Amino acid sequence: FRFDGLQPGRYRVRTLSRWIPAATADLFLTDEAPVGRVELVVATGSSLEGRVLDPGGRPLADVVVFVAGLDTGDGLSATAGRPASRPTRSDAEGRFLLRQIPAGRVHVQAGRDDRGYSVPTALDLAEGDRIEGLALVVPDEREAMAAANEGGGIGVHLEFGREGPSVESLLDGMPAAAAGLLPGDVIEEIDGRPTRFMTSDEFLLRCKGRPGTSVRIRARRGVEPAFDRELLRAPLPGGRR
Repeated sequence: FRFDGLQPGRYRVRTLSRWIPAATADLFLTDEAPVGRVELVVATGSSLEGRVLDPGGRPLADVVVFVAGLDTGDGLSATAGRPASRPTRSDAEGRFLLRQIPAGRVHVQAGRDDRGYSVPTALDLAEGDRIEGLALVVPDEREAMAAANEGGGIGVHLEFGREGPSVESLLDGMPAAAAGLLPGDVIEEIDGRPTRFMTSDEFLLRCKGRPGTSVRIRARRGVEPAFDRELLRAPLPGGRR
């Protein structure tokens, strides 16, 4: 990299990436020494190599592979509903290579909104680890995924934090409000799937569906024991999701 036209003075040069830690270096330019050189050393993370398969063991092409969540040691989500790595896609033989994965306990998934999502695979990675032979099995959830576009939902606005999705507000008269959910409730599971390290895209997709169909959630309110609710999706007003 190169910067031209800098005036004499002190500068801090920094890398910026959502996927890897930043590196910084200081630079001091004067009239007598108008040219400077810095070196930025970035941690490139770990890599995972494997295949995406259907439940019968056949390869699946063009499926997105990504780190859905990251736990850096406190049991909480470091990315709050966002992927923790740059995604990649499987090739015609189902093979994938995922790079620049941060250190920690990562939850790796393969999936696509029109196909379904694998159960997350949890791996403990140190900087520079290279993992091979990982198999990610994506079930055929196409019917459920297609139903997510049929206008039904549970009527919540959500906030995605380090504990997972929580209720920010509720729509009056909708299933979540009728079932007694309150703002601040943390939704820990949806249809039996833990949500803490689930991406917001997958969670919202699983909330939606055909009106009249059911979705089961487990929620927690403060320090009280978790409770289960089975909600029947209802038509969402005003085209909301």
